[in-house]
Formats: sequence, structure tokens, C-alpha cells
Amino acid sequence: MRSTAEYVEGLSPWPQDGFGLDRILALLDELGNPQRAYPSVHVVGTNGKGTTTRTVEETLAREGLLPAGYYSPHVTG
Repeated sequence: MRSTAEYVEGLSPWPQDGFGLDRILALLDELGNPQRAYPSVHVVGTNGKGTTTRTVEETLAREGLLPAGYYSPHVTG
């Protein structure tokens, strides 16, 4: 007899394989890894992306770099 947890896990529509980064890394390799052409910071998440991007941008600017952030306009106002 299966446990409740095993039953719930068995309901998942997602395949056991195929959700790693192998396929996208192979594609990027075929394209010559264009993501490595310039240094960047990729900010992701649910909350605080705009503020984090602005903070990173200001920190890099204070170090003499010329950063550019892409975020919602209200963050700079």
C-alpha cells in the first residue's frame, strides 16, 4: 500500500527528467555563449527587483563603472 505522500507525488504532471539546465547550456554553447560577451548582473525574484537593481547600479557607479539598469521608471523618481 502506498503512503499518502507517495500518492500525491504520483499525481505530478511533470516528467522526472528534463528540467535541468543541460538543454539550455547546450543551446548557448552552440550559439557561442553570447551571454559571456559582456559582464552583467541578472536580478530575479518576486519582490525587490527594482530596488536591488538600482542599488547594484549605484554601487557600480561609485566604483567608477558605467552601469545601466533596466527597471520600472518609478524606482528612479
